[in-house]
Amino acid sequence: MNLISKNVRIIIVAVIMIAVVYIGGIYLQKNHEGLLDKDPIPYVSWDEAVQIVNSGQVKEVVQTAHNYDVTLILKNGTSIKTKESRLDEIVGAKVKCGSLCNDILFSVK
Repeated sequence: MNLISKNVRIIIVAVIMIAVVYIGGIYLQKNHEGLLDKDPIPYVSWDEAVQIVNSGQVKEVVQTAHNYDVTLILKNGTSIKTKESRLDEIVGAKVKCGSLCNDILFSVK
């Protein structure tokens, strides 16, 4: 084997290794749904979130207990985040909403 072909093989292996590392980095950036986070979920104030709950647009509520984040998943498929000042504050908002909010699903992360 001559010196030139050996160097070409080394370069090819190096390029392949760089590509594998790059693709692995992209894979690690993926979120839980397997999609890149191109459009992060927007935050709204607590008062705005309560108004949205009271409007009957919410299909599901997902609480993140360790940081008081609340995600509202709307009936039209979009999501909105807010932050509770205390744990389970969103439950009180749902109760105050009454029968319009009876079908809201709850989950905790």
